[in-house]
Amino acid sequence: MTSLIWLWACTTPENEVSDRQQDADPPVEEAAPVDDADDAGDQPAEEHDDEPSDYVYEDAGSDDEVLSLGAIEEALTRTFDAMLLFDPETLTTTYYELMEEGEDADCPYFYDYYTGYDYWYDSCTSDVGSVYSGYGYSYRYEPYTSGYYFYDDQAYLAGYGSITDRTGETVELAGSWYHYTYRLTYDDTWYGYASWAGDARYSGGDRAEGTWIEDSYSLDLVATYVWDMALGHSLTLEGAVTGFDLSTDSAVFENFAISSEGLGSACEAEAGGSVSLRDPATGDWYEVLFDGAPYSGGAVFPPDCDGCGTAWLGADELGEVCPDFSALFSWEHRPWN
Repeated sequence: MTSLIWLWACTTPENEVSDRQQDADPPVEEAAPVDDADDAGDQPAEEHDDEPSDYVYEDAGSDDEVLSLGAIEEALTRTFDAMLLFDPETLTTTYYELMEEGEDADCPYFYDYYTGYDYWYDSCTSDVGSVYSGYGYSYRYEPYTSGYYFYDDQAYLAGYGSITDRTGETVELAGSWYHYTYRLTYDDTWYGYASWAGDARYSGGDRAEGTWIEDSYSLDLVATYVWDMALGHSLTLEGAVTGFDLSTDSAVFENFAISSEGLGSACEAEAGGSVSLRDPATGDWYEVLFDGAPYSGGAVFPPDCDGCGTAWLGADELGEVCPDFSALFSWEHRPWN
């Protein structure tokens, strides 16, 4: 009984708690209405008829900035023509001639612990007046036979610096280059590889006048090629070239391949892969996708083998372009011959 009395004494009715809470909370006064006209100095509120619009990025630019399909087609054709300019042997030959003609016993200093390579690192003037600055690391072989392989050319060059002879003839390097061409001794099919990575410049003489190293090209490119007098040509390109004096100044090749039917192509009329071209006026890149075989012997859906590719600007499809691929089949032995 005592416990029951104690529990009853400690229990507070709900309505009593509610009354106490109401007494504890301060009364809330309603805010007086605000006269908008008085607060704004009797000036009417500004009215905005137009709602803000969503920001839209016009990827394709205005109509007058977009290259026409004809201009893209012509730029592609001229780019294919120009790809046959970049003979890497022009650079390696010019470099070796200037290096060997100007050297003496002490200038430049050659490190002999790289067997098979000509490696110099110096800043000097030789007895005959040639100036060497920086370093060069290279080798070059005359045509030779090794087992069943006959190499017609093979050379490697890496360097950062310059060589200038006493007349001012100069070669400048900033990068690396490699090339070779070979065939089997019992076969007439030639195979080759070339890579360009960086810048090379020539000036001051007629040794390499009119060649690609006299112009302002920059290359980061790899090429493979096959040539057979009876079967035809095959060429792949991967990488980029800048410095074209065209309506487009740069080109990027991705999985680009073209070959003759005699070497297994299912579509000689059209390359496979893509080429992107840059418009220097706007900075826009135009990508052209081709439907040819991605490699020699690759399959192609026959209706797609029409010699034309689809041009794109960003996500906008512009239409078809049909460039002239004939330059890519106009060489023998090496693409630059």
